[in-house]
Amino acid sequence: MTRGLLTSAVMTDPTESATKRILPKGEVLFEEGDRSTEMYIIGFGAVEVYRKIGQDHITLATLRRGDFLGEMALLEGLPRSASARAVQDTSLEVIDSRAFTELIRQSPELPIRMIRKYAFRLRRMNARVEQLLERRDRYQRIRIDSEVVRYDESSGEGVPWGKLTCKTTGHQFELRGEENTIGRADPATGIRPNVDLTPVDVHHTVSRRHARFFRHEGRTLLVEEAAVANGTYVNQARVEPGTGRPVKTSDVVQFGDVELRFEQV
Repeated sequence: MTRGLLTSAVMTDPTESATKRILPKGEVLFEEGDRSTEMYIIGFGAVEVYRKIGQDHITLATLRRGDFLGEMALLEGLPRSASARAVQDTSLEVIDSRAFTELIRQSPELPIRMIRKYAFRLRRMNARVEQLLERRDRYQRIRIDSEVVRYDESSGEGVPWGKLTCKTTGHQFELRGEENTIGRADPATGIRPNVDLTPVDVHHTVSRRHARFFRHEGRTLLVEEAAVANGTYVNQARVEPGTGRPVKTSDVVQFGDVELRFEQV
């Protein structure tokens, strides 16, 4: 018989028919693809839910006291969609389908609280997906002449190593760190390039994500982003998307209609 109800997370005390399990730190509770009809409620400790994509280990959530996991296998009878392991010594209540049915009968508010928890997890997952997409955008393969290289975006902080001077207005923009994004800030989407050309882009010809300067083996390289409408040029020669073009002091770089002089400092 059910003795307790849900907390704001899930529940504090499940059913007398539930069994307890102690999971030592580091032990795997289940793996992606496993079949099971049990869910778990954490009494104490912490469980990491994760997936392995290629060589990457991606943490989806870290669950603690009162949280539940594994409920989809219980409800749908499908294989586990992720893996789980203890990151601390953890106590679990193991709930099978019979105990779950009894719990719902004794606690009619349980489905509502589970839906609220799902909504929270969905928001958190959406934020995680956005982070992963941003990481993917920051780690790209770029062709430089006949060579293919990979680069990882840095924060853009540090001592300036280069500057851009607008030929018509005299505005100057500093380049810092290993990589600098060039474009126009867009408050609606939250896009904020390292070098914001809004003050000098009178005719709005610069894309929000237009190009990137980055440094590779002592060279300064310029690469155009995908789907740029008005082009990127070095000394009036078009920079092909995905191709890093070497840039040196006194070169004129152009983004849309905006022309700037590059200088290494």
